[in-house]
Amino acid sequence: MASVPTRGQLSESPVVFDLVRPSALVIALGVVAMALANAAGEELVWRGALLTESRGARTAAVYAIQVVSFGAAHWHGIPGLWKGVLLTGIASLLFLLVHRRWGIVASIIAHAGADIALFFGVLPMVLFTRWSV
Repeated sequence: MASVPTRGQLSESPVVFDLVRPSALVIALGVVAMALANAAGEELVWRGALLTESRGARTAAVYAIQVVSFGAAHWHGIPGLWKGVLLTGIASLLFLLVHRRWGIVASIIAHAGADIALFFGVLPMVLFTRWSV
């Protein structure tokens, strides 16, 4: 049966883990990949499925439902609460206009670009201030 090491044993022979620190390029590629996956999922639901299923409905009502529901879905985002709902609601309207003008791929790219900008805009605050997410 294995025993738990004592404090003295740990200080004499500390446990060491070999961790691989990814390069900045790997981290950046991961951020871009996650942003694209997130943007594709959200755009396919809000601009793809919702627009497809609401054909024949009043355009203003469909836009309002998209803006409000997309904003509400980001209540726990960054920024969160009412500020986040308002800002992502505005972003939703912009993504909707991009989708209507240039299509779903363009709205996915615009959304991913916004997510990447948000990530790299928030990252310095998290790393270099007492601000927490």
